[in-house]
Amino acid sequence: MKRSLATLSVAALLLAGCATGSPSTAAVVNGTPVAESQVSRWAEGCAPAFQVSASAARASMVNASVQGALADSIAAEQGIAMTEADRVKGISSMSDVDALIADPDCAEAVKAVSSLLFVADKLGTEGFTAAVRAADVRVNPRYGTWDPSAVGLSGKSGSLSATDTDFQVVGG
Repeated sequence: MKRSLATLSVAALLLAGCATGSPSTAAVVNGTPVAESQVSRWAEGCAPAFQVSASAARASMVNASVQGALADSIAAEQGIAMTEADRVKGISSMSDVDALIADPDCAEAVKAVSSLLFVADKLGTEGFTAAVRAADVRVNPRYGTWDPSAVGLSGKSGSLSATDTDFQVVGG
């Protein structure tokens, strides 16, 4: 009986940490899920360029994933057409970009961040800030919380034992 109770307790804690609705979801941006599998691919692709392990690169890739989804969502809401050329436009201004775009998965992460820069440029500071604050961004608690003023994760450590009531919703 004790073993079954312990197993159920561990399962409940793990499931509670998946407040995005699924353990396979890293975040949800305006209703669009960001898959853990995407975060994993991007982390594995970018880890050599960052000179860290893939697990150490995960938080940066959650940021990039959310930023890319946010760019797509804001562009759609604001009627901003964004071509592939637009998505890569800001890449040339990034430092040490050659190492990052050498891997196709890491290149996708870089394009996601570049997309956000493109949308920010189109909307201007005030419009972009308002759009980010209005966005409904939900981050799996294991990655921390979303900070709209930083347009990224807060840097506070996440918790696998967070509950749905602990799950942060920003905006909308």
